[in-house]
Amino acid sequence: MEKFAAYRNTRTYPLVWAFVIALAVSLGGCGGGGGDSSNTSLPPAANAAAVAISSQPTDQAAMAGGTATFSVAASGDGLHYQWQTSSDAGATWADIAGANAAAYTIGTVSSSQSGNSFRVVITGQASTVASSSVGLSVAAAVVAPTIAVQPSAQTSTVGNTAVFAITASGAGLAYQWQTSSDGGTTWSDISGQTNATWMMSNLSASDNGKLVRVVVSNTQGIVRSDALPLTVNPAPAGVSVANAPADASVVAPAGASFAVVATGSPSPSYQWQVSTDNGNSFSNIVGATGATYTTPATSTADTGKQFRVVVSNSGSSVTSGAAGLSVAKVQVAPSISAAPVNASVTVPSTATFSVTASGTPTPNYQWQLSTDGGASFANITGATATSYTTPATSAADSGKRYRVTVTNTQGSVSSAAAALAVAVMAAAATPHRMAIGHTGYALLLKADGTVLSLGTGAVGGSGPSVTGAAATAIPGATGIASIATPKDIDASTINLAVRQDGTLLVWGRDLANGGGLGAISPSGPVAVNAPTAVSQLHGVVEARPVAGSTLARLTDGSLWLLGGSVGYTVSGTSTSWFVNATQITGLGSVVSVSAAMSGSNNAAVPIVSADGSVTLLTITNAFSGSSATSGNTVTRSAVYTMSVINGLPPVAQVDCSGSLTMGYNCLGLTRAGTVWSWGTRNNDGQLGNGTLTGVTIPAQVAGLSGITQVVATESNGYALTGTGRVYSWGDWNGLGFDPLAGGTLADRSRPSLVPTLTGVAEIAASTYAAMARKLDGTVWGWGSNSSGELGTGTTAAAVVPTQAVGINLN
Repeated sequence: MEKFAAYRNTRTYPLVWAFVIALAVSLGGCGGGGGDSSNTSLPPAANAAAVAISSQPTDQAAMAGGTATFSVAASGDGLHYQWQTSSDAGATWADIAGANAAAYTIGTVSSSQSGNSFRVVITGQASTVASSSVGLSVAAAVVAPTIAVQPSAQTSTVGNTAVFAITASGAGLAYQWQTSSDGGTTWSDISGQTNATWMMSNLSASDNGKLVRVVVSNTQGIVRSDALPLTVNPAPAGVSVANAPADASVVAPAGASFAVVATGSPSPSYQWQVSTDNGNSFSNIVGATGATYTTPATSTADTGKQFRVVVSNSGSSVTSGAAGLSVAKVQVAPSISAAPVNASVTVPSTATFSVTASGTPTPNYQWQLSTDGGASFANITGATATSYTTPATSAADSGKRYRVTVTNTQGSVSSAAAALAVAVMAAAATPHRMAIGHTGYALLLKADGTVLSLGTGAVGGSGPSVTGAAATAIPGATGIASIATPKDIDASTINLAVRQDGTLLVWGRDLANGGGLGAISPSGPVAVNAPTAVSQLHGVVEARPVAGSTLARLTDGSLWLLGGSVGYTVSGTSTSWFVNATQITGLGSVVSVSAAMSGSNNAAVPIVSADGSVTLLTITNAFSGSSATSGNTVTRSAVYTMSVINGLPPVAQVDCSGSLTMGYNCLGLTRAGTVWSWGTRNNDGQLGNGTLTGVTIPAQVAGLSGITQVVATESNGYALTGTGRVYSWGDWNGLGFDPLAGGTLADRSRPSLVPTLTGVAEIAASTYAAMARKLDGTVWGWGSNSSGELGTGTTAAAVVPTQAVGINLN
């Protein structure tokens, strides 16, 4: 902390002081006053000693909730002390009420005081002096671990899996799962099971009856969970139906009951079905999963329906014979027998809610939506059937509630509300809110739709011009939903932003191949410093720079190449330039576009389709027209070919780096959360497969599961887990140590957790640097920082993740 002091200088003016002293003596001799020499309203005595500080205050460190004391030693006549504090590094100071002694003690230190400055102003009869400015650092108190949610007992079957989990609180927690085979007398550690969740796979009969617990510890203590039993049942046996359901006759609105008698081990499950077309087809009845089923209140319209039940266990499945229903007519108000149930889906899947209701006459349905936790509901236009399927979901839909109002001439009834939970399975379904360019800059998207620039301002004319400066908002980049910029050294410098209304913005300096600009100068494509709206495309949801052009994915799943046709037409002495968009066909519905593997005038881009397949889109350039003569048109048009990348399970995202000619490396994230890698470039272990040899057939990266995003760069691979941790491998990779120290080059080629980095929501990386956006909105970076692109306030490289100063994207 910078030390500073303010001094008040005094000068002696003999003639003036002589007059003042004489006046004081004269006044002291008058009636009504004793002339007390200690009265501070009088000028200082000529021989009063000036204030002198012999011992300055010192910086203090304390734990939150503790105390901190600052003190000073000074000499002089008639000393008065006033302690002051500053929260802006000494720019302004405020007196501390009651702090008027040589020592000042903060009785209860809070974390909000960390970084504050303190000083004391000492006033004497002869002078006033301010002490040095000192600082206070406050560390959070570390508490012993506590268990919030205990593990629960588990029941499974031989060959299957049992999952134990615990929720604990406390800093720096460590976990160790244990088992006991003698009723808890002795316990054995389970090697490698050091997470909050333990999945016991491939269970055997010998596991039956074991007790399971977990030991949670940190530097302040240790706590053990309850001991929970594990029950492992034998392998299943098939089911059989002894008595099928029988025909039923009722009078409306009475319900009809059907029953089945079945056997099997384990105990079978039931799913009743109904047919409304004389048994030609059957559909499941929501919630009808017992050995007996009673219909909702009936009406005459139910006459002729047939009911049957599917009886299943893990060994087999049997369908019973069908039973008929006959209903006599009675007018009744609607009633709901099976309300909508909660639904959980993964972005961008749809969710379906259904209701089973009855009434005479046949009721009408109106589905309703609540966005405020069920406090109020609004009708959904057109949702008037017994079931309702949502549009494609996003993370913002999580927490919405749905209900249905059922109405006929006899009355109306509303169902209970069903909640929708939406999970983000992979980064392909998540807007890109961070992008790192290869020339020393970064783009960051805030939750309010504005874009910040970090690092050098030379790229695209945006961002601060002084390296290491604070983040700067890019003018014109508002209402943004996603951003992108090239991360590799051999890519063109084009910056892209997709607005929430589907408008594509483009800016940058390498637009020679079209770049997707909606307007270009008469002399051809030029650098554009401010974000410029593209006129050729609408409804964009994702955009990627591709060798000077732009690939854009639209809301309907189609893929377009902006700058697919670029050229000019000569008419007399004038030249008219144009940029066109070309649709890429033959891919089906596209859900994700990878970073490009680029060359000088070509690129190869992995494209993920809705079915999880991956197609390599190779784009080259063809030229027509060879002279700029009047009436001639010169065109560069994109020519593309497609080939399927085989050997991958269904994937959600692919990310690649490099070029097909100079060497490339790719990572694929499967829908199951595993990671696969392939490529000709693996000299730094960037494939994560434990070798330094490239492979062209995709293979799974060991040790990675539950992954939600992958990033590939020229020298590294990164993977983000669903729990907010980051794995890294390859060259210098933010692990806080050189993997070569005490090891071999191959040590770099296996994933390792980036230390201290938790709660991460998104990662981004370029050839030389990486960034992580945490759930709390803070941004952390590591690697090269020569242009201040990490936002740490300096241009020094960061060996381990370091927080960007003054940035919060929430």
